[in-house]
Amino acid sequence: MPNPIQGLFSGVAVVIDDQANAKTDKHLDAIIDTIHAAGGLAIIHTALPRNDDLYNYSNVSFVMMDWDLTPPGVPVSSEIRRQLYEANVEFIRALGAHRHTPVVIFTNEAIEDVKEVLNGHDDMRLHLTSGRLLLRDKAEVGDKIYEVLNQWAQEIPSVLALKTWEQQSVRALNELFIDLHDRSPHWPVMLWETYSHDGPAPADELGKLITRLVASRMDRIELDLSRFVSEIDAKYEGDKEAYARVLKSVLEGERVLDAKRLDADSSAPGDFFQRPDATSSIYINVRPECDAIKREGHSMPDLYLLKGQRIDQSQIPFHADHGQIIERDDQFTVYAMYNGAAYRFGFKDLTIKRWQDMVAHRKGRLLPPFATRLQQKYAAYLQRSGLPTIPRVLRTPQGGDAEAPAIAGGG
Repeated sequence: MPNPIQGLFSGVAVVIDDQANAKTDKHLDAIIDTIHAAGGLAIIHTALPRNDDLYNYSNVSFVMMDWDLTPPGVPVSSEIRRQLYEANVEFIRALGAHRHTPVVIFTNEAIEDVKEVLNGHDDMRLHLTSGRLLLRDKAEVGDKIYEVLNQWAQEIPSVLALKTWEQQSVRALNELFIDLHDRSPHWPVMLWETYSHDGPAPADELGKLITRLVASRMDRIELDLSRFVSEIDAKYEGDKEAYARVLKSVLEGERVLDAKRLDADSSAPGDFFQRPDATSSIYINVRPECDAIKREGHSMPDLYLLKGQRIDQSQIPFHADHGQIIERDDQFTVYAMYNGAAYRFGFKDLTIKRWQDMVAHRKGRLLPPFATRLQQKYAAYLQRSGLPTIPRVLRTPQGGDAEAPAIAGGG
């Protein structure tokens, strides 16, 4: 059970300060002593770690770094100081690629001077305004380190959601492995052997199983973000078009995995492609997952592609109460799918293409439940049974004043 003082930030902390072992800075000493007193572990560095080592930080709770890592009293030219500050920026940038964790820059320097350097970089300026970077005076932090961090988390909904979910998921993950290990330490091998006979990717299947079992062991997350609703309401009222663009970007992140995050040799239903000469159309793979996998001794399977056309929002009918898209049986529309645009896929024509001809044009992968729904609708379309139409005379609302249409052959 985490120490209540630690709150959402229990675990390992990284402290980077050239004076960390010198015991000459009472504010720094108070930070480290508080981490230890709360039961946390502190990894101490007196210089910036190498970028190659940052994969070790994938599970750290937070990172604190001194902005000025030059020894006190040592004269440093302005050019060297500028290079050191740029090294700080590069470290923060590299760390952000491994871990969405708060980086607390604590310093005895003037806060505005540090901001000026950070604001000279577009991504650092965004990190400051979004709260991903926390800039504090050392004296302000001191023995209040956990108080400062938890207060910060309460103000940033993405961090609050991450840290709350993280504590639950780690508990569930450990419970899962304790439970199955006690049944047999060879349980992964047993399942691996089964998956190996079923297909060529047992590691993928085992990974999916672990993910499902962890989710099944998670309790309800104690998270309430309702107090932030007024903030997004204000953003919407302040600039509705800008808010809509951001919201579409968020929806796209929910339903699409960008191609740069996909294994170059993986193929799956939901993979979508766009050739350079196509500006308003894309193709999506609907081939079943078990047929899309590359098998030993064979080339990558062909793609079964449906064409999707970019459509304007005015062309999308929504259910007034439920917000669902109303559409015909022979089509499926994905809202905010690619570059903020919606795409409508028709079912009448299926195109078969070789993987090697299309892989360079892959833009991403539509994720479940959207990809699953697309496959379900397409499968239902292939097996559809035609029904006779309702006679025209009966299509007029009963009791209405509209004149009934003439019936062929009638008088």
